[in-house]
Amino acid sequence: MSGALLENLGRIHTTGLGTARVRKNLGLDVQDIAEWCKRRVLTADVINRKGKNWYVRSDNCVITINARSYTIITAHIEGEKVNMPMDFKKEQKALYQPKTTPVIIDVPEMTFIAVDGRGDPNASAEYAAAVEMLYGLSYAVKMGNKTILEYVVPPLEGFWSVAGDSAGSVAATDKSRFVWTSAIRQPDFVTAEIFEAAKASLAVKKPGFGTSKARLLKYAEGLCVQALHTGPFDNEPATIIAMERCAAENGYVIDIGGTRRHHEIYLSDPRKTAPEKLKTVIRQPVRKAEG
Repeated sequence: MSGALLENLGRIHTTGLGTARVRKNLGLDVQDIAEWCKRRVLTADVINRKGKNWYVRSDNCVITINARSYTIITAHIEGEKVNMPMDFKKEQKALYQPKTTPVIIDVPEMTFIAVDGRGDPNASAEYAAAVEMLYGLSYAVKMGNKTILEYVVPPLEGFWSVAGDSAGSVAATDKSRFVWTSAIRQPDFVTAEIFEAAKASLAVKKPGFGTSKARLLKYAEGLCVQALHTGPFDNEPATIIAMERCAAENGYVIDIGGTRRHHEIYLSDPRKTAPEKLKTVIRQPVRKAEG
């Protein structure tokens, strides 16, 4: 059976997260993790397929490779416990655990399940339904693919603009004008096929629960200014002013418009957290100032 993996050696690849995980777990200091793993496949002691993954044992390490996409998921020292689920918030702290002091960051391409809508999120039934749909689909993906990767479902995110505001400001007092895309990030292995399977699974568990508005989104946010906002959502303008100041001091201008929008990541559950203790990552896209 291992011949199938060897025949597809050239298709073996990894992602940024996979690279970081392999380096961390094995203590490696090599530039090309994919090539390093390919060499281990060629010299493997044992290659087994179990469920959706290949497991390559070479020397004292075990490499996990997805059997469908040939993506290197992780690797670990043989005999070590590996039951800690992957958590984006811990693996990519710069993106999910920023300081309150704004910084400029470059956000890579990510995969999301997303739902678009309009209206005041505090009063809109459409928004509440979108959030329920996102969590339902995200957990369907997670539970249906545990053999590929054990992970923590990431937090809810929102991309915001205001209808009729070409500048893209979200400082509107009339929240009924909000145009939003609610989203939850997905691991890199999630494909259109896996997404459709999750929709089918959710339809079985919740007959009549529509998922037609959900879509799979790949989005590279690029250069942004980012900060952690602590407190009520209505107090965000003070944090945004500090972010705009940071951008200007570093030679950037805010670049909201089109697909580049005000972005929030909700680290706290507003149903269970006092407003003054809410933690929200805020991002706004930037570009280099002219001249």
